[in-house]
Amino acid sequence: IRYNDGEGFAIRGYSNNNSSVNCDGQRYDTVGPELWDQLKSTQVKKHCNSGDLIIESNSMIGYGWFTWETFLEKIHIKFQKVNFLDEILSDCPRKMIDFFEILKNKHIILIGPYYLKKVKALNIQKFIEVSTTNCYDKIDEIEQTLIDSVPSHTNAVILIAAGMATNILVIRLLNKNMNQHTMIDVGSGFDVFVKDERSRAFRFGLKSKRYRNSIRPHLPDEYFDW
Repeated sequence: IRYNDGEGFAIRGYSNNNSSVNCDGQRYDTVGPELWDQLKSTQVKKHCNSGDLIIESNSMIGYGWFTWETFLEKIHIKFQKVNFLDEILSDCPRKMIDFFEILKNKHIILIGPYYLKKVKALNIQKFIEVSTTNCYDKIDEIEQTLIDSVPSHTNAVILIAAGMATNILVIRLLNKNMNQHTMIDVGSGFDVFVKDERSRAFRFGLKSKRYRNSIRPHLPDEYFDW
């Protein structure tokens, strides 16, 4: 799971009139308290110590307010810097091909907004649609749908793009003994492959000509919906 600036603001109670939102439109004041309670819980420390849970983030978050290393140190969780999808796409597209190759023969469950159904590089066995914003409001329903969907005969790879609710969802599932499955917080890493005005890639200009020219030549055409 990944904790970056949105999660940092939520945990610290960042608010201007109690209605401040992250870049996906999720209100900080609705998610922050549970994010913080989950992060500092004994169960999270247990999973971190067992290697079941990897917390990834940029090292400096919050515009100089704090570093995640120091923040997590206070609650006795070791910070780990792991470059994942967003960085892979920007720095080494070849690794994205490797990532999709690894997933090719896995039982894939993808939790995300409607437009991620169009990610062609994934062989998705089950797609669980969530809202483009405020997924946390439906977290109990999302959790139960996923529990009902996981196969009993094989280990699944569960890819989750549900905003800040992802962090809470993963911890909840680990606490329900679902650590035989692999759960990955993919954030907006797949948005670049689909053309939709609601995707973060579209809204934040990742489909600019410069970005297309730098990324697309290194990836197979069949990955893209545009």
